[in-house]
Amino acid sequence: MRHRVMITSGLFFPLGAVFMILRFFQYVAFGIAGAKLVSRLRSKAFACLLRQEVAYFDRPENSSGAICTQLSSNAAAIEDMAGARLGFICETLSLCFFGFALGIFYNLDLTIIIAIPFFIILIATIMQIRLSSWLKTQSDLIYSEASTLAVEVITNMRTVKQLSMENEVLRQYSDMIDQVLGMSWKPDAVFATVFALYWAMDSFALGLLYWRALV
Repeated sequence: MRHRVMITSGLFFPLGAVFMILRFFQYVAFGIAGAKLVSRLRSKAFACLLRQEVAYFDRPENSSGAICTQLSSNAAAIEDMAGARLGFICETLSLCFFGFALGIFYNLDLTIIIAIPFFIILIATIMQIRLSSWLKTQSDLIYSEASTLAVEVITNMRTVKQLSMENEVLRQYSDMIDQVLGMSWKPDAVFATVFALYWAMDSFALGLLYWRALV
């Protein structure tokens, strides 16, 4: 018996080494792929801007501040999604799929008990993602206007100083930033709800599992 325990415990060391190697290659591969993707996107986006007509840059939504914000924020968002986070999402989806498949195979009732809190959290998470996407779209528009204002003020700083417009410019810039702050409470409230559900559903699921096992 002692010999079997020693052999079993010894198997955990090579298993840990295998997981370490796999994790290393997973994060490195997704990190390199995300960096290459973002590099290509930045180059192609800038090349697309260079092919536009002059009238394209005369539109208010295509000001210098808006274009700079898009080039920086959009590529950064894709880099966050296409890097290690994409690997984590793929890993989570595969684990959920195989976990539910094995659960249905062994015990359907207990799997349903686990699935109900899971889908509740999933629905709340989707709502939070949609609200965050809406907030990002609206905030990008406001930040582009604020960036345009900042660029114009810095470019014409001598005129601003001569006309003593510092307070007026500061008020306009602060109003734009405050608009984003006023809109951000909805996604924050949903995120807090999802986070609270995450911790609550753990206890609820365990309680339901013990109840179903004893009944």
